[in-house]
Amino acid sequence: MSLAIFDLDDTLIPGNSESAWCEFLIGKGVYRRQQLDHAMERFNRDYREGRLDIVESMRFVLEPLGRHDRQNLEDWRREFMTETFEPIRLAKADKLLAEHRAKGDFLLIITAANSFVAALQLFYRFPQ
Repeated sequence: MSLAIFDLDDTLIPGNSESAWCEFLIGKGVYRRQQLDHAMERFNRDYREGRLDIVESMRFVLEPLGRHDRQNLEDWRREFMTETFEPIRLAKADKLLAEHRAKGDFLLIITAANSFVAALQLFYRFPQ
């Protein structure tokens, strides 16, 4: 048995799962479009320039988790999984995961996303 390690963002899905989650939250009234666009533009620029304040960016992304009850957040995460995450999964990634699984490899998916969003991996239905 071998270990096969995959990054979630830009590997199994096109784009960034944490950004997609924030986009989803606009529809729930958690963020306003202008607020999110401004913050993400600044965080992305700072990241590219090597000066991202990770505490500030995580505070922005995680703040809604403290304002909403756990059940509501879990419901939103399930809805996000169905409406946003599942449709953007890459078929070639699913195929590669299936090939590794068929060989009996241990699959590990990693991400730098926060733990609430990273838990999406628990819902990821690996191809059989």
